[in-house]
Amino acid sequence: MFVRVLVVFLAVSFVTSCSAEYHARRQQRYEERLALREQHRQQRLAQRQQRLYAVCNNMQGAYERGHNDGLGRNQMDTSFITRCPAELQQQQYQAYNHGYQEGIQHAPQVQVRYTQPTAQVYVVGQPLVTSCTFSSDCGASMHCRSWGGQGNVCMGYGSTGAPCWFGSDCASGWCNGGTANARTCQ
Repeated sequence: MFVRVLVVFLAVSFVTSCSAEYHARRQQRYEERLALREQHRQQRLAQRQQRLYAVCNNMQGAYERGHNDGLGRNQMDTSFITRCPAELQQQQYQAYNHGYQEGIQHAPQVQVRYTQPTAQVYVVGQPLVTSCTFSSDCGASMHCRSWGGQGNVCMGYGSTGAPCWFGSDCASGWCNGGTANARTCQ
């Protein structure tokens, strides 16, 4: 009986010691994985900060973004500047603003004329004759048509003097003048 109790006691203590070693190794691996995850998180954060600093340090990028917004007559949007470090925000704003002002100076004048049921946009200025092969070469709501011996040209929303076949090809709605094959918007 004593031997049996001693064997059971030794078996339980062996299992307990093995179990303690197992739990210690498991805890160690868990802590190593946590440390590795934290290290990777810190590396990603540092890389993100480097990219952000590179973007914020590039004044040409802010200028070009402002120029594009101005050229498209879009509203000024400097919300991206708030992600930059405080010491670079003023320089970013100045570069964006400078680009916006130059872009808006070169932007085409646009008039919006409302018709039923949608709005149509007309560019004001000299007529632009664009050669084409298909209507898809011309842009939205424009058509590729033969005109006055000059081959195919884009027609639609034209200003005075622009090539047309129908009144719908002109901003004014009047397609007259010229010869039968080379009519122009009035």
